[in-house]
Amino acid sequence: MLHAEIARLKRRQAVLAVIDIQEKLLPHMWEPQKLVANSVRLVSAASVLGIPVLVSEQYPKGLGTMPPELSAVLPPDAFRLEKLEFSAQAVDAFAAELARKGRRQVILCGMEAHVCIIQTVLDLLAAGYHTFIAADAVSAHTTLDRDLAFERARGAGAILSTTDSIILELVGKAGTPEFKATAPLIKY
Repeated sequence: MLHAEIARLKRRQAVLAVIDIQEKLLPHMWEPQKLVANSVRLVSAASVLGIPVLVSEQYPKGLGTMPPELSAVLPPDAFRLEKLEFSAQAVDAFAAELARKGRRQVILCGMEAHVCIIQTVLDLLAAGYHTFIAADAVSAHTTLDRDLAFERARGAGAILSTTDSIILELVGKAGTPEFKATAPLIKY
């Protein structure tokens, strides 16, 4: 069992990694609108809270680029990476940028759970990062692929959560300017 200190998200320790949410594959994902909407909420909250955002795109020439509604909310200083490797952490530029941030918690959203997400998760864990998956902002072709990837990630030491839970944990308390700015992102 993880120590509570490790399992608790902290704003000054967190980075958001948006993994391979690309237009040509989206129609083939399970609940693609939910994937994009929750990823937009995570990126928007990260921007408000000053959390760095790293973005990867898997072979965008063939698989297309990020959907415009997600691209529109990316902070101007978001790190963007085109890759061929399935694991973003396996790419030297991504690993170096993450190390440069000096933060030890990585929150992931994106696709596909059983390919790029799980391989990135396993490599992040092996590199000593505390890894969190926004389960309602991750998808795959099938729910079986997604669910088995989540089971494997949890078994390896990743923490699964939801978009709302992640945002509110990072905000920390009500009545603050950050709470007021992120409150419209919470789904009640």
